[in-house]
Amino acid sequence: MPFCGSVTSTNLEARPTPPPKISEQKTPTARRHSRSSSTNIFPAELLSELKAKSDSISGHISQPEDAGGPPPGSSSSSSSPAPTPSLPTVTNDDHEASDSGFSYDISFSNFSFSTTYAGFQDSIDPSTASTSNRKPTAAPVIPRRPSTDPSTTGQMSVGEGGSSSGGGGPDEWLEMAKKCKYLPESDMKRLCELVKECLMEESNIQPVKSPVTVCGDIHGQFYDLMELFQVGGGFPPDVNYVFLGDFVDRGYFSLETFTLLMCLKAKYPSHITLVRGNHESRQITQVYGFYEECQTKYGNASVWKTCCQVFDFLALAAIIDGKVLCVHGGLSPEIRTLDQIRVVARAQEIPHEGAFCDLVWSDPEDVDTWAVSPRGAGWLFGDKVASEFNHVNNLTLIARAHQLVNEGYKYHFKNAVVTVWSAPNYCYRCGNVASIMQVEEDLQPEFKIFRAVPDDQRQVPPGRSGRGEYFL
Repeated sequence: MPFCGSVTSTNLEARPTPPPKISEQKTPTARRHSRSSSTNIFPAELLSELKAKSDSISGHISQPEDAGGPPPGSSSSSSSPAPTPSLPTVTNDDHEASDSGFSYDISFSNFSFSTTYAGFQDSIDPSTASTSNRKPTAAPVIPRRPSTDPSTTGQMSVGEGGSSSGGGGPDEWLEMAKKCKYLPESDMKRLCELVKECLMEESNIQPVKSPVTVCGDIHGQFYDLMELFQVGGGFPPDVNYVFLGDFVDRGYFSLETFTLLMCLKAKYPSHITLVRGNHESRQITQVYGFYEECQTKYGNASVWKTCCQVFDFLALAAIIDGKVLCVHGGLSPEIRTLDQIRVVARAQEIPHEGAFCDLVWSDPEDVDTWAVSPRGAGWLFGDKVASEFNHVNNLTLIARAHQLVNEGYKYHFKNAVVTVWSAPNYCYRCGNVASIMQVEEDLQPEFKIFRAVPDDQRQVPPGRSGRGEYFL
């Protein structure tokens, strides 16, 4: 397995089950699930239960007035199934695999899990992008990063085990989150309920207006997230943001990172859009750190379960001015039009295959049309696929994350697709820079590059070495 600081860049991901061998490739038709044509994304009983919980929460959030009305709901239209693409024979000379992983069988009714071991493969993405020459604009003065005092960083203002009843409100929660403090358990659950109510109002493809800043993977790197806001020009509502998923896992502060993003979503729902990544999953977070972190900080898995329920309500994509599609992973052979994304039932754990899975797992690659992904989930899609999808849906660009890019961003297929990566010095060892993509009214993307916060200005939790052990 190559070291991530070399000329190649790695992004180690695991699907819950072993991938097929190249000699046993399945066609997209063989992998296609039968899908309901219903446009009822959330079951009625689920909506009723969530609404009842939300109504029981005392207090309201003060929000600034927005120029527009509430985000439009999801729309759907009947469309013919996507044609079955041909599957070319490919080799995996550019990919290497690890020989260990995990597989999980999950019961969603009671959140009980049984674990088994299985093999999985990881993909390697050669990064050849060049950095932007754009000069950064002046940013307003905001807290650059929280204190790194070990006596305060990452600590709750509650008693041992986080069992305090809390009692704060959204404003207090946001101030705590900005200081890299996680909330009392009861407050965290209240916050999750408020955020779920916000997410219920959003469609699978959430419309967003420019100007907006698009951000890639964060992976629990809280101090680098604070640097991102500094480089981007401030917190919402001063700047509008779209985050492309993978908020948690691998970094030391996944809980605090997701807490901050949820606080901003609860307080400024129309100024920040959270898109689901493949790590916003019960199965993946049990392997790559978020589950263990919640267990360590709260002494139980209750908050982890509640956060996973929030994951189920996250949007699958965002679209900027109807022209720039923002998604975590990539395209699917089961999806030809945007309306086919709008009718996907998203309130569930990410499936092992199918359109939902492909949106968060697929990658662009130098293939003709489609090829089996060495990740074992999603697909590799080529120039013809991306160009046709953009033409059919009248798009100018697909912005996605999901893959480490040493230079921070990378264009694919004659600027039809761009990868945005926002976790600098990934896993505290890769040495890469990160980027954010700013989209103005002219829809011409411009990138801001930033580096990781220096080690002497960040806190490493006790017992950690300073390198991301979940990376290996």
